[in-house]
Amino acid sequence: MVEFQKGIQLENGFISPYFATDRDRKELEMKQPYVLVHNSTIHHIQELVTVLDFIKRKGRPLFIYCEEVGSEALASLVVNHLQNQIQINVCKAPIIYKHEIIEDVAAFTGAQVFDAFLGERLEMLDPAQILG
Repeated sequence: MVEFQKGIQLENGFISPYFATDRDRKELEMKQPYVLVHNSTIHHIQELVTVLDFIKRKGRPLFIYCEEVGSEALASLVVNHLQNQIQINVCKAPIIYKHEIIEDVAAFTGAQVFDAFLGERLEMLDPAQILG
């Protein structure tokens, strides 16, 4: 039997159990999230302040797909999520074919890949232009 599914399936799930919307079933459901695709590590929450302010004003969830999130940034994102400030999920890109998969996720969601290797600073960019 062939089963079809609409959407995209990612290898990794949320990186913190605190992001789950149903903790018993260990599931997270988001409706029409904005998507931030980052090809590197998010080290500090300050990098995300502009994006988080934008998301809070829009009242929609935020899905972050990136290489890694530093412990300080992750802790701040969890606190924002738990205080119902913003519904957030962070998913790490797999190591194998990382760049290709990051590009695919961006193409599928309509986001632009934020490329830290080009010397750009996330906090200086317009979220409306990079979020999918």
